[in-house]
Amino acid sequence: MPMPDGIRTLAEAHAWHEATDRLWNEGVPAGTDFARNWLLRTKDLVQKYRPDMVYFDNFDLPLEQYGLDFTSWFYNQSLQWNGGRLEAVVTSKMTPPQRRMGIVDDVERGGKSYIERFPWQTDTCIGGWHYDIETYRNDGYKSAANVIHTLCDVVSKNGNLMLSVPMRGDGTIDDKEEKVVEEIADWMGRYGEAIYGSRPWKLNGEGPTRGNAGNFSEGGPKSPYTARDVRYVTRNGNLHALVMGWPEDGIARMTLLAQDNPTMPGRIERVTIQGDNTPLPFKRTAEALEVTLPQGARHEIGVPLIISGNGVTA
Repeated sequence: MPMPDGIRTLAEAHAWHEATDRLWNEGVPAGTDFARNWLLRTKDLVQKYRPDMVYFDNFDLPLEQYGLDFTSWFYNQSLQWNGGRLEAVVTSKMTPPQRRMGIVDDVERGGKSYIERFPWQTDTCIGGWHYDIETYRNDGYKSAANVIHTLCDVVSKNGNLMLSVPMRGDGTIDDKEEKVVEEIADWMGRYGEAIYGSRPWKLNGEGPTRGNAGNFSEGGPKSPYTARDVRYVTRNGNLHALVMGWPEDGIARMTLLAQDNPTMPGRIERVTIQGDNTPLPFKRTAEALEVTLPQGARHEIGVPLIISGNGVTA
């Protein structure tokens, strides 16, 4: 379908396609060699560059059986390249249930409202998918807090976050983007242990703010989360409570970990902040686990607490 007159910019063209096209599950064109040619070219591309992930911007795999054939071939190639280890990922959107054990479901600029049984991912960008000077001028980039809070919410639901930082035509990023990236790197450098290699707990979190579910459901550049919002993951036998902000009184409160809450009947013996083995003062009341945070660890994005004890991850 040709674009109408009056569209002059890439952003306008993208918006028009989003509003009018929206058909991304292509069938196999009748009477052509397009699909077979696509399969051969895609295999050639993978053999040349050996990627770890192939991202299909499709609802389900593209081109019916051809998409399935490619995925099977790609996984087998990965096994050969990596000594019998599978180090390959294929994604698609709105992946049907029969594919979920082999394809990673992708939710573009959105999330899920529950802990997904199979791994999934969200992909988003700190600005638009393509560099836009107006986003720079209008301070329209996502904050580092927005990105980290999204990451915490996604990880607590068995997901991964793929983040894009749009580049200018010369391959560089601007100073505002660089600041966001540096702030993300600073937080991850301190607290990445709560993210990398972690697994969901029995419940993903608590607090007044819930991440939006579905494609294109995310909000604006500022994060809506506060210190009352907590997300939970497990790692190495410990429970990690991702407190998504700094409480005004310096006390983090987690109602799911209250003494009388059946969600976590285990015994809490020790609470620390990642990177510091000093035990933090805490008390477990009938209403909440209350942890006094050291002012020296203050971080406006938030802090992950490591909760140790008998049965805390059961």
